[in-house]
Amino acid sequence: MDASYISPSSSRALRVLALAALLLGVGHGEARADIYALGHEAATAATVLRSTETGEDTGYRIANCCAIANGSATFDTLGNRAFFIAQAAGGAELVSFNYLSGAQSRLPLSAPYRITHLEYDPGSGQLLALARDPADERVVMLSLDPLSGQLSLRARLAEPCCELKTGVSVLLPGSPTRLLAVGRSGGEESLLSFDFSAATSPTVVALPANLRVAELAVHPASAQLFGVGFNESTGLTHAIAFGAPPGFAPTLIGAGSSDCCFVLAGSAAIDRLGNSLAVLGQASGGAPRLQRFSLFDGSRSQGIELQAHALLEDFGVRFGGLFADGFE
Repeated sequence: MDASYISPSSSRALRVLALAALLLGVGHGEARADIYALGHEAATAATVLRSTETGEDTGYRIANCCAIANGSATFDTLGNRAFFIAQAAGGAELVSFNYLSGAQSRLPLSAPYRITHLEYDPGSGQLLALARDPADERVVMLSLDPLSGQLSLRARLAEPCCELKTGVSVLLPGSPTRLLAVGRSGGEESLLSFDFSAATSPTVVALPANLRVAELAVHPASAQLFGVGFNESTGLTHAIAFGAPPGFAPTLIGAGSSDCCFVLAGSAAIDRLGNSLAVLGQASGGAPRLQRFSLFDGSRSQGIELQAHALLEDFGVRFGGLFADGFE
């Protein structure tokens, strides 16, 4: 076995110890719940994992790779893996990147579907996707084997199905296996719940008029759904707390921000220690910056500029050189 490999059970045990140290204040190490950014670095033509606090390269990168498709990055946190769709000369590829060991693979997809949403399902070990069939533009539900790139058609949805916001989705915890996405119809938006267990047409939950949801994320501890959205009637950007399914009643958190940004699809991560939702937001003419929205009062703080496409929470403890890492 590769000495750099950490099994899921060992990785899970390390995280339990890390969490205990964080909660109990044990030891002399530094407790952190950092947000890291995955993005393409044009200067070196590499995909790079960076600290969002300092912008420093972590050293984990994929050389000569890749333009990440909008909103396609998803993470297997127990396995320390990132997945995303990239476009190559021969067609779309599934890129897998172990950001702890550096192992990586690039697999051509077995069918020419145009994937618009991708989520890792820890229960099945599969990737679940929404896509368009280029032959007729129908929405299809797919599962994708991360080891082979083999696509399996789960359902071809009847027309008219839905106009979907590319990349804005989240996998809901529990059973049945449901992928939640944001749809648009007649100028208004809704939440669409795709049941991958039954492979049926989505359940549609209308959102309040003038609310435009830009990102979704599930809190890893409470399993509550949160988001970031823009209220067209007030011109303010808000953190949003959603109620339990099936209604997902939205509550705007705090007074909102009047000078925020265009939020990049697929970029959300929840910082459990900071009790905030982090996204990448881009002001007009500027580079993306880390934007943190408090889940307590909705206040927003802005970080450094980052050329990135997705965010990942690192939930670990550093004890000098002894315990260097613990991505979660």
